[in-house]
Amino acid sequence: MTVDEILAGHEYRDRRGRKWQKLIEPIGWVNMGEHRLLTRTQMRLLIERDQHRDECRGLAVCEDHPVPSVNCYSGVFEMWPSGRLWSSTQGRDYGTLYAAMTAARALAVGE
Repeated sequence: MTVDEILAGHEYRDRRGRKWQKLIEPIGWVNMGEHRLLTRTQMRLLIERDQHRDECRGLAVCEDHPVPSVNCYSGVFEMWPSGRLWSSTQGRDYGTLYAAMTAARALAVGE
């Protein structure tokens, strides 16, 4: 099932067994057991990550990982949208680890 097909439905059970229920758009999805509310964008990312776990060969070699990575090489901190340094995506240099991690977190949660 594709991510769009899952989002078009009314329920989703993630890999941890948590049950998510769709609320009226544009509110998002809710997990009543944990009292968590996710936007549609956050829910899409959760589903993409769940599905990716089946095919992922590991963060060190995965060029399609749906999670950004932060690397340090010769004192330069880089944030890569997906995959690692040898992936086809372009990284961006940041002056500090904090700045690189902040950019990675913002990208991961869709900000």
